[in-house]
Amino acid sequence: MSFSVTAIVGQSVNFSQVDRDDLDTSKVIQDDFGVTFAKNFAFSGDNSSGNINRAFYVSTSIPSGETLSYVFNSGLTRTVFNELLPNSFNNIKAIVVQNLHVGFSGDILVSATGSGFTEPFGGSTGLAIISPDSAWSAVNHISGWNIDETNGTLQFTDVHNVNPGIKISVVGIRGAG
Repeated sequence: MSFSVTAIVGQSVNFSQVDRDDLDTSKVIQDDFGVTFAKNFAFSGDNSSGNINRAFYVSTSIPSGETLSYVFNSGLTRTVFNELLPNSFNNIKAIVVQNLHVGFSGDILVSATGSGFTEPFGGSTGLAIISPDSAWSAVNHISGWNIDETNGTLQFTDVHNVNPGIKISVVGIRGAG
């Protein structure tokens, strides 16, 4: 089986300020600036550097005040032609997590403790907050992050007891890579 995946990671900040002289409307001072970073990462379906052979996606909600755990090196499954197949990783190239809650006070805490997937956090116990209607992502396009039974878990906690919706997408490798 062969497939391709494209992960698009982008961030931008654009600022515009207009100052007007209330007494003389012909005087306008405008200040604009912007910083944009956008990079497309394309992965193909083999095990060579920069490529993948596994993808995982889930759209669910976190029960109010509780924590969801995903063990990426074992226990994941996917359905193909009505058959439930194992879908675990030993190398992750990209992960994107989206908080679907809108409004205030709906943060999701991402944590990598114990046997956590700490590599995207610099190898230490990782913590990230995903604010409502926002996302967190990490990409290691070329080499990915190796995971095993000691470092394959991420936890997602409902910080404000609001039962937030969450989408998680992961691409990587199972086998040599």
